[in-house]
Amino acid sequence: MTNLLESYADIAGQDVINHLRQLSEPLRGMKVVHVNSTRIGGGVAEILGKLVPLMQDLSIDTSWEVLEGNEEFYQCTKGMHNALQGNHTQIADHLLGTYEQVNRDNAERLRDKLEDADFVFIHDPQPAPFLLNCPNRRGKWIWRCHIDVSRPFRPVWKYLRRFVREYDASIFSLAGFAQTLPHPQYIIPPSI
Repeated sequence: MTNLLESYADIAGQDVINHLRQLSEPLRGMKVVHVNSTRIGGGVAEILGKLVPLMQDLSIDTSWEVLEGNEEFYQCTKGMHNALQGNHTQIADHLLGTYEQVNRDNAERLRDKLEDADFVFIHDPQPAPFLLNCPNRRGKWIWRCHIDVSRPFRPVWKYLRRFVREYDASIFSLAGFAQTLPHPQYIIPPSI
């Protein structure tokens, strides 16, 4: 039976598959956790739906967790998403309070798994506060921003920045989509 990675050999070439196996060797057995806001719908879910099984095929202990939110949480994060892309969207304090509480509750639910991981990838603004709610983390935490935050509505970016600046690194889709943060930043275009 062919695994998922091998099924890409006709497209990428067997040399690429072999190279991926070689590159992943130091990561074998490491624990990686991805966290985002939905398992279906949207580009991040499509990416993780392929990326996680591919990482597992490379013998990287990879899991995908989805935060659980309520209507107010998603109302807040929709406004945040729009504001980070430049819309002058004010977000009410009570919605920000809900945003932080939902993140605290989810981080608590997943804390043992997150704090035990070698790498945690937090995708987009929705779960950004997770890091501050996991004080005993042992691994590296990376904020993966899939949206263009190059010209955000400043008050909302200032609010979010207090969370994302604490990460060990961040990843943006394009250099032109990034904001300067006090940690290493990497550019990885989206791919499925």
